[in-house]
Amino acid sequence: MQRPQSETVALNDILITEELYKRSPRPPNLLSENQALHTLAQQLVNQPETMLPTLVDMTIDLCIAGTAGVSLLETTSNGEEVFRWNVLAGTLAQYVGGTTPRNFSPCGVCLDRSAPVLFSHPERYFTDFQAVNTPVIEGLFLPIIAENCAFGTIWIMSHDQQRHFDAEDVRVLTSLANFTAAFLLLNQRKSRELLDANAALEAEIVERKRAQAESREAQRRLELSLTGANLGAWTYNIVTDEFWADDRALQMHGHESHEVCTFAAAGAHIHPSDRDRAIAAFAEVIQNRSKLHIEYRVIGKDGSDRQIASYAEFVSTGECGEGMFYGVVQDITFRKQSEDALRESEERLRVMIEHLPGGAAFAVDRDLRYLLAEGEALYAAGFKSEDLVGKTIFEALPPELATYYEPMYRNALAGESFEFEHNAHDRTYISRGTPLRLPNGEVYAVLAVSYDISDRKHREAALGKSEERLRLATEAANMYAWEFDLRTNTPKFSENIEQVTGNLPTDNFEENLQKIHPDDRETVIRAFEEAASNGDRFDYEMRSFTQDNQLQWFRVSGSLIRDAQNQPVRAIGISQNITDRKQFEEKL
Repeated sequence: MQRPQSETVALNDILITEELYKRSPRPPNLLSENQALHTLAQQLVNQPETMLPTLVDMTIDLCIAGTAGVSLLETTSNGEEVFRWNVLAGTLAQYVGGTTPRNFSPCGVCLDRSAPVLFSHPERYFTDFQAVNTPVIEGLFLPIIAENCAFGTIWIMSHDQQRHFDAEDVRVLTSLANFTAAFLLLNQRKSRELLDANAALEAEIVERKRAQAESREAQRRLELSLTGANLGAWTYNIVTDEFWADDRALQMHGHESHEVCTFAAAGAHIHPSDRDRAIAAFAEVIQNRSKLHIEYRVIGKDGSDRQIASYAEFVSTGECGEGMFYGVVQDITFRKQSEDALRESEERLRVMIEHLPGGAAFAVDRDLRYLLAEGEALYAAGFKSEDLVGKTIFEALPPELATYYEPMYRNALAGESFEFEHNAHDRTYISRGTPLRLPNGEVYAVLAVSYDISDRKHREAALGKSEERLRLATEAANMYAWEFDLRTNTPKFSENIEQVTGNLPTDNFEENLQKIHPDDRETVIRAFEEAASNGDRFDYEMRSFTQDNQLQWFRVSGSLIRDAQNQPVRAIGISQNITDRKQFEEKL
């Protein structure tokens, strides 16, 4: 395999394992996972030859991956250790049977670290991946180890820019890696047993014991999975009326741990308002041997209400409708509280928006579907709320507008606010967007509020025209405007000062004073002092010198601006060049 140039990409440049535990984990699909574990456990015992192909197919679905595979370590005839892609499913399934070197591959890095590793675009470092001509956005690899023996790795890849792996994927793959390790350990043992033809009977006994041990191990792994997901488990035999529930399921329903409980007594603490509905739902699924999915409230020992979700499926064990219900329960109180808070927040938002003068507000979810559309501007544009709510921006808007809004909404869903101005229906609007978050900080939607700023724009345009007329008038009259901050001794001048005075002004008062004729400096200072004591206005004539030492005459007019304590804080005025007039008067 071709090695990357050291000055380009290093291994640490593509290793992003820490991101797994920074990202918000996706919700677990525990029912599908339990079904998969149950199927794999049966195949592990009864049809081990089909276990690995079934496992990678299930991995694709459980982890929402583009490709899934199991790579096993082997030694070639020339003594080189390689990983062989024994089973593949998904986009890269055609490369089944291919190999990668033990000492230079993602699988090798995973086994070296004996821990999960996450890669971003691994083809940048492991350049042989470029030959598949399929982008690998992320690759998650877990070691397959049993009894201190490293068999290889189980891995998944994402080929979608929107799919990124998280801690939930690590949890699921860990469970599947354990099944794979059990399978490979089984094969290893079988191979050894087949070498000893004289121990066939003993091998059969060993296999039976091994199968029993693996069954117990599978049960232990299932229990660990339930514990990690905070799920309770229960079973019910509809023929014998035998009921069993683990401690978590009992505690969720207000019972003591290890409390012996019948199926009927298990629901004794269901909220009175929900009890009849729950009993009817359970009775219906028992009669029809169907699936169960129900939510209800339970009164805890402390008197508080908890929201519980219960899922179950019937598994037939024989003819005449015999069988068992296998179920799990989950405490969804926090989720329900978040949903209630979200509804209240959206209702407050809706009331506020209905009274938003001249504007409109929109909320879109992570699918870019409108949750809310209200406001005067919406109706003024000829739309109604129902024209947008429930539709995506691609369904509700013209293609060019949907394309324009999409990147802004997606950035806001990633946590970034936006602001922009736009014109619509002969009016000008400013739109601001901000992420909406659940109590746990997760962004669930974007709120965009648009305000009509047409009147402000008209005022700004009128002000600009007024300022332009003033500029033309001052230039025509050979005058400039100025402002002087008495607190900081700093002046400001209109742009045409150099044209009128022949000088480049400075921000220093003393330097500007030096350009005034020495005989007139006292006149300037006295004019300001008299304005401060006798009135705010001043009007005087003075002489100043240009940069080439030419004498000029100016008439200065202005007034003082005072603060709340009646103290002068600024002087504003205009200075007109009257040199031509003075020269004409001298000639007369």
